[in-house]
Amino acid sequence: MHPFRTIVQPQKPAFRLNFRRPIVLMGSCFASEIGQKLQNGKFEVLTNPFGTIFNPLVLSNLLQFSNEADFSPFYIYNASQGLWHNFMAHSSLSAHSQDALASLLGNRLETLQAALQQSSCVILTLGTAFVYKHLVLNTTIANCHREPASVFEKKMLSVEEVKNSLAQVLNSSILKNKSIILTVSPVRHIKDSLELNSVSKAVLRLAVHELVQEHASAYYFPAFELLNDDLRDYRFYAEDMLHPSKVATDYIFEKFSEICLDEESQSFWRNCLKIQAMLAHKLQETKGQAAVKFLKKLLLDMEASYFEGRFQEEARAVRSQLHTIGGEAC
Repeated sequence: MHPFRTIVQPQKPAFRLNFRRPIVLMGSCFASEIGQKLQNGKFEVLTNPFGTIFNPLVLSNLLQFSNEADFSPFYIYNASQGLWHNFMAHSSLSAHSQDALASLLGNRLETLQAALQQSSCVILTLGTAFVYKHLVLNTTIANCHREPASVFEKKMLSVEEVKNSLAQVLNSSILKNKSIILTVSPVRHIKDSLELNSVSKAVLRLAVHELVQEHASAYYFPAFELLNDDLRDYRFYAEDMLHPSKVATDYIFEKFSEICLDEESQSFWRNCLKIQAMLAHKLQETKGQAAVKFLKKLLLDMEASYFEGRFQEEARAVRSQLHTIGGEAC
């Protein structure tokens, strides 16, 4: 019998990720999805410190800012909301005063700097080749913050513009000696029509292809192809028919872990999920010996040296629960 679908088998990168080294993820909401799954498995991750970023020019600029720590030209005040925003950050990062916002973004920059110094890998997920340029600031921005359309110029980047912006940061000291994983988000951006979404994704995909050919440290993970060519069915989309469903995201992450994580880290991630499942388990008998036995076993598992203290907060909660029901902690 012929197979009923085309199975995408990603090529293996020259490197593998290990749970002992932090991972930085930046880009579209798909980066947040993968980052959350790694975080659930107790990996040390920093995901989108400036919120969701869709276009490659801003991604490149934000990584450059990690050396400069200067957002000052990009602050605006929205009187109707009573909030300060920054054109280089998502609207979720807003504050009631410019000083408060400056402090918030400064802290995020410091966090990014520290994570980049310690990490061995940076994952960048590109969402769209469409960008908005602020005509007065003369710069491409991350978020329009509901400012009038007349303030901006909208355009689609060329392959060369995408490639050059990312090559600049790949060649810089910021990402020196780091493995770079590039992905094109499978999330469809249909605001400008499905036709132009296809063109936009094609621009990103071609630019990434050329970057990977020219940079030994860069690897392309085919998240876009896994959804659109392997799964290839609307049942693998969320209700909005634009984002991948949980089943699809789980499948894509399974492929990611098989290809990009070393064997030790794959085992670590699976064992962490087992602990998380035990933590989510609701005891039928909350005060008997069975409950005490279960919680003691859970505590021993969490405090195993294998997990390197990554369940400290959860272990404290279990100890407190044991104390409450009169079971002495191990």
